Amino acid sequence: MITNDAKGGTDGGILKTAVILAPVSYFKIKVPNEATAGSSFKVTVTAYDSFDKVKTDYTGTISFGSTDAKAILPADYTFKVSDQGSKEFSVKLKTAGYQTVRIEDIKNKISKTSDPITVNAGSLVSLTVIPDGLTVNGGETVVFTATANDQFGNKVDVTNKTNWNIDEEAAGEWVDNKYKAENQGLWTVTGNYNSLRNGVTLSVGKAVVPQVEVPIEEEIPIEEEITPPVTPIAELSITGDDSMYIPAGENDTMVLTVNNEGDTKLTGVGISFTGVPSDWISIFPLSSDIDVEGSKDYLVIIYVPENETETQTITFTANSNEGAIAEKEVMLSLEAAPTGASLLEAIPKNILQLGVVIIAVAAVVIIGWELWFKK
Repeated sequence: MITNDAKGGTDGGILKTAVILAPVSYFKIKVPNEATAGSSFKVTVTAYDSFDKVKTDYTGTISFGSTDAKAILPADYTFKVSDQGSKEFSVKLKTAGYQTVRIEDIKNKISKTSDPITVNAGSLVSLTVIPDGLTVNGGETVVFTATANDQFGNKVDVTNKTNWNIDEEAAGEWVDNKYKAENQGLWTVTGNYNSLRNGVTLSVGKAVVPQVEVPIEEEIPIEEEITPPVTPIAELSITGDDSMYIPAGENDTMVLTVNNEGDTKLTGVGISFTGVPSDWISIFPLSSDIDVEGSKDYLVIIYVPENETETQTITFTANSNEGAIAEKEVMLSLEAAPTGASLLEAIPKNILQLGVVIIAVAAVVIIGWELWFKK
């Protein structure tokens, strides 16, 4: 920089200006749509500032989490200047279904959850056939099912892809996975799926000959006390957070737990919702069976469009094929609570109107008292 003095002389120099970069504001996580249980895949984490620019000088520390309790995740990582604000990590998930990966900068209190990843079962290592050890009579039909298992305990129903057979001496007839018993004896039923094989035993007894009803003389009926049958009770409940805050244009997840509080197994249990547009929310799984005294976690992913600021009340409803219903309301806040002068604007109009009524009534009482006193 060159300057002029009062006598017309010039002088040169260097002016240094310190540029302060914007702090980290949020993260983005890039994950694949699908993964195989037990196989590694890449996860890319990128830091951004409040101007939606990659924060190339980010040197914070992040930690990892996942909805998969069996996941193998990276250790806490401190970004280097050479990372230029973005780093690729290796993750391995082991539980089949919809799973997510989550990162958090604890110091700056910033976290981010990935989009759902569909985790498929890994290499299938065994086959389970049921029922086993069943006893039937000749002429009765038995339905068999087959489940393939991977090394992590994930199960895949392969009933319709399994080849079925029974000892040749047993005779009988197969229709898909249904067997109509014929000859007496203890037989082995075998299921074959690809290279997997499993066998179970089936005991077949003598065919039952239909009994011919012989008419008997009519007798005077004796009244007996009839005990009404006990009808199983089907009941549900939903537990989870009562409220959550998501800024406009962001997304986040929550877990709703559906509990079977009745005394019968519930089937086809799914969760629906009202209160916000249908494209705001995705729920996984779509449906599930829940045993007596059991429960099931449902992953709720909420996507909030930009420019949305009004607080929403979402009503989640759980239904089962048995007719059990449960509801839960969740308050969804889309903007920070009002402060300062804006707080007055947040006071409901009906409260202000109530204040005006109270003041008016007080004025009438005072005027009436003065008129009576003067009189």
